[in-house]
Amino acid sequence: MLVAIGVSDWADGVVARALHQISSVGQIFDPICDRLAVGGALVTLLATGYYPRTLGAALLVREGIISLATVLLALAGWPRIKVTMLGKAATLMLMFSFPLFVTAATDWPSAATADVLAKAFAYPGTVAYYVALAQYGVAALRAAPGRRGRSAEDGQAFALETPGVSPARGKAAEEQ
Repeated sequence: MLVAIGVSDWADGVVARALHQISSVGQIFDPICDRLAVGGALVTLLATGYYPRTLGAALLVREGIISLATVLLALAGWPRIKVTMLGKAATLMLMFSFPLFVTAATDWPSAATADVLAKAFAYPGTVAYYVALAQYGVAALRAAPGRRGRSAEDGQAFALETPGVSPARGKAAEEQ
């Protein structure tokens, strides 16, 4: 099930970009679905004892922070922060780790290998998740409404998206 979720999420993004069918609804809805998939799988794996508790707790704290911040910033009218490549890679690494931890808990001959691979994806994935969280925090601060000195470079460096403003064209696009 997790593999199907991960593959369909990846394929959806590839197809949308290839067909130039990217929408603002999709850009908002896709990360929400990612949060629900990661959170749901994580809670289930923690409840059944398949996922390391300290690692799971760290991921749940991060999910809570990013979810709460997203809602509060949206309610405050701040520009939406686009998902970074690091954030996408971290999510993918964690999605790979979930079924591997389940396999590691079996008596299958591949259990020891699955345990090594699960940890190889989960621990760096968790670190990357927190680094991406820091990137999103910096991007949010740079995008603060009314912040003086905000430039197009800020948007490009941290993948900011403001409706009607192209970071590549900067201020000229805002004035049109």
